[in-house]
Amino acid sequence: APPPHPPPPLESAEQTAARAQAAAAASVTDALFDTTRQQSLASRLKYAVARATKSPEDASAWEQVLREVQTATQTQLQRQQARANFEVAGETDADDDAGTEANVAATQDVRREAMEACVSAYPTCAKFWRAYVDSEILLQNHDYTRSIFSRSLLQIPNVELWRSYVSFVVATSDPETNQGAREIEGSYEAALAAVGHDIDI
Repeated sequence: APPPHPPPPLESAEQTAARAQAAAAASVTDALFDTTRQQSLASRLKYAVARATKSPEDASAWEQVLREVQTATQTQLQRQQARANFEVAGETDADDDAGTEANVAATQDVRREAMEACVSAYPTCAKFWRAYVDSEILLQNHDYTRSIFSRSLLQIPNVELWRSYVSFVVATSDPETNQGAREIEGSYEAALAAVGHDIDI
């Protein structure tokens, strides 16, 4: 039989301390990168909104705002998923500190301000309202989503916007309860009354 492999050498106290120090430094670097990325997203959003509001007739400028909103939404979603994965594993996210979370919250505020600029400039544009609700639905901000629907649905008889609303109600209501069943039924009835079409989910 071949001779057994010798056991790996034990790590000295100095090596253990050095490895822990390197891991801590990497965590700080990752946190700084995440903070910088959030600040960059916020800056890009602000710039896009400033450009669009300066030339409100420039459709390409508003399209750029929507693209930046989508990027910020996806980044925030990835952050939420990463935190959830750490929680499931019972671990602590190295980036989960007050500074990072403050920047994430600030980016969310800027993202919402960007969408408010869109719907303020074009209050009857269903595309803008749908982009607004889509971003909040993706991030599971249900109360905020409801507030957007309440502001937009009655003034915009748009089939796709109403379809988004019905889908949202169906996804967030429990059909096994009386209240949930009434909410779902009410959403269909309201959609049919508003747009006069068969809402096919």
